[in-house]
Amino acid sequence: MNFSRRGVFQAITAVTVSSAGYYPTGARAQSPKPSSLLVSPMGPADDPEFGSIISGDSAGGQAVGTVASRHDEIRTAFKLILQAPRGDEVIKTATYFADLAEKNKDGEKFNSEWKTRSNPLISGFFGMTGTAPADGDQTSWCAAFVSTCLFLSGKPNKFTALSGGYRNFGEIAQNPVAGDIAVFAATGERGAKGFGHVGFFLRTEVKNNQDGLILLGGNQRGGTGTTGAVTEAWFPYQSDDLVIDSIRRIPGD
Repeated sequence: MNFSRRGVFQAITAVTVSSAGYYPTGARAQSPKPSSLLVSPMGPADDPEFGSIISGDSAGGQAVGTVASRHDEIRTAFKLILQAPRGDEVIKTATYFADLAEKNKDGEKFNSEWKTRSNPLISGFFGMTGTAPADGDQTSWCAAFVSTCLFLSGKPNKFTALSGGYRNFGEIAQNPVAGDIAVFAATGERGAKGFGHVGFFLRTEVKNNQDGLILLGGNQRGGTGTTGAVTEAWFPYQSDDLVIDSIRRIPGD
């Protein structure tokens, strides 16, 4: 048997929240039973909706950050996750990660992909999904970031690293507000297999006479100059690569 990262992550954060004297709504029910810590790690092929048709496909992403992290970097990443807001509005939790100023010794921020080594904070987001990143920062991590923020906020969660897992999450938001979840499907066959993009809706915005929206999410470039970061970014409703699937209201919001 192997320890699932999600179980360990949940156990550690639950203990931290308890010792701090506050629990997000429903957090006690979400904390894992001891037996749930001893499960085999899941991969995208285990997704209940898309797993049967993925057939070994990877979520993909640019091959960066594939060298092992340093011990001091892992310690810093662990501290940053434990210091994240809990039981608050999910947009505040996402903003916490977007505003991180901590950097490694090479001057690379902990909320973005690194050029050589794997960023342990990004790899840590996959702990909420039970999915191992294929190779450091190489695996797309937008859904892992959403799953992490939902858990830390005490919200219902799909615990998935596949963006398509959020296509049927909650109800369609008829009048989207900041903090709703915007889900895009990849064009072509990959979209049918659950691949795409997901992030937190902030607002609609028109650019170059094209309708679109601003997302706060992970694995977005925005104006960071990186290959992917936690930041705000504009997405058209339809492009050559992505098309909007839906904007979803988090259950209970």
